[in-house]
Amino acid sequence: MLDGAQRVVPPRVLAGWPPRFEGEVDELRLCYLTHPDLEATEVLTTPTGSVVLGVKRERTAW
Repeated sequence: MLDGAQRVVPPRVLAGWPPRFEGEVDELRLCYLTHPDLEATEVLTTPTGSVVLGVKRERTAW
């Protein structure tokens, strides 16, 4: 992803932490939520579903 780029992960059913889909750990969702270069959050879209919204952090010079 480019700096400042946005991505939406498709809705999934909520199942606690770590996020699961069809009984297995949802590796893609987990990657987006914990990636150090992303600011991401999970937003409830229905009582049992959610979507991950994220944006890539801009690189800054030290």
